[in-house]
Amino acid sequence: MASLPKNPGGTPAEQYLAQLGERSFLTLWSYASPFRDQSASATASEGKELCDMLVVFDEHVIIFSSKHCEYPTTDDPVLNWTRWYKRAVAAGADQLYGAERWLKQHPDRVYLDKECQHPFPVPLPAPAAMKVHRIVVAHGASAPCQAEYGGTGSLMIDNRVVGAAHYDTRRFKPEPFTLGLVDPAKEYVHVFDDASLAAVMRMLDTISDFVAYLEKKEELLAKRGLKVWAAGEDDLLAYYLRNTDHDENSPTFGRHIFPVSPGYEGLHIEEGFWDGFIHSEQLQARIAADQVSYAWDGLIKYIYENTGEDKAHPLSHNSSFTDREAALRIMAREPRLSRRMLARAFREMMVKSEPDEHRVRHTGALEDSGVQYIFLLWPRHEGQSKAEYRAERFEMLQAYGLAVKFRNFGKTKKFVGIATEAGGFEALESYDLMYLEGDEWDGQERALAEQANLMFFRNPTASTSHEDEYPETDENK
Repeated sequence: MASLPKNPGGTPAEQYLAQLGERSFLTLWSYASPFRDQSASATASEGKELCDMLVVFDEHVIIFSSKHCEYPTTDDPVLNWTRWYKRAVAAGADQLYGAERWLKQHPDRVYLDKECQHPFPVPLPAPAAMKVHRIVVAHGASAPCQAEYGGTGSLMIDNRVVGAAHYDTRRFKPEPFTLGLVDPAKEYVHVFDDASLAAVMRMLDTISDFVAYLEKKEELLAKRGLKVWAAGEDDLLAYYLRNTDHDENSPTFGRHIFPVSPGYEGLHIEEGFWDGFIHSEQLQARIAADQVSYAWDGLIKYIYENTGEDKAHPLSHNSSFTDREAALRIMAREPRLSRRMLARAFREMMVKSEPDEHRVRHTGALEDSGVQYIFLLWPRHEGQSKAEYRAERFEMLQAYGLAVKFRNFGKTKKFVGIATEAGGFEALESYDLMYLEGDEWDGQERALAEQANLMFFRNPTASTSHEDEYPETDENK
């Protein structure tokens, strides 16, 4: 498969956003500067930039608008703020709302290039199912904010500041460096500045973790009657990451939340919450524990980039973009904590692997996501060609996948299999990827699955594991 054209972004701000997107959302779902085809001609089209970055993953559509505006330096601090806000935040929000309308009205007229030759490759969800997250990345105000108030330079958040109260000096008293609800008559817009963008995308560097934060923040700031003030986006983020829902009867049990004590009408997060969090022993322990999880990110990237007949290690039996994207999307849906567990399980298999024996393991994700993963390490027999070995390995991966499906039918929605060479990390050369739907049988599949189950799982060994996001330290014992 020929690689898709990737726009690196035009301005330095757009390039920085594109790099963050590639790192956090990976190649398949993050596209900088897509275009909309507004031409009425069927033979000649020239696109207009839709937004600065578009991420489409499942039902989530994340639209970014990046604005770099020099902060005014008149003697009037309120005038400086209102001018910058209109040019950076308000203008960016207008672009986001326009992009959202286009995506819902003309989903088939979105392209990766200005000439409109390469359609946007990820299918857009239906308008009714689309969960849109709008993000303005507003550069230029962090340094003046830091000079005025100290701290990191992250802009303050106050949900009592609504719409024109940001800039209309005739009716309101705008507070410089303070952000609230951009337009109460429309859907919520997140505003990240220079300081907060990197912090959020560094701490929430999977699509699931990032979207979970956006949704919880949208819910918090839009809650009627609740006054929310934070010294900065980074302080708000630290409050979120420090708090987990411990109510076993809650739908968000075990997940990060913005807790508000019963009877309180507001949430006030002071300066320094972020600084205390990033220097805590708990966070350092989490960062160290997370290192193994990035092997999962690398596996997704490797399988995608090495798929196709022109590659050294093509993906067996699964060559279309749609098929690959569906399987890889399941892997990419895993949050950071779940990736840590999955990558560690795979690594443990590799460490124990001998060149002449096969190993297989199947495991669910950390959360009950309805997905089972099958890991297979398969030896290459003496005299076997590479093509023969790859064909046999994929056949065995399918057989193990069917056996696991048979044992879990009706309880698991999807199965993803990953196979590679036996013999430890030094033997790694290629991967195979398998994907099975879990709620239906295709042709003779059930009979084959029953046979495979009897063959492979006569004496299965079960084990359980537990993973804490913040491993125990002297600070939290």
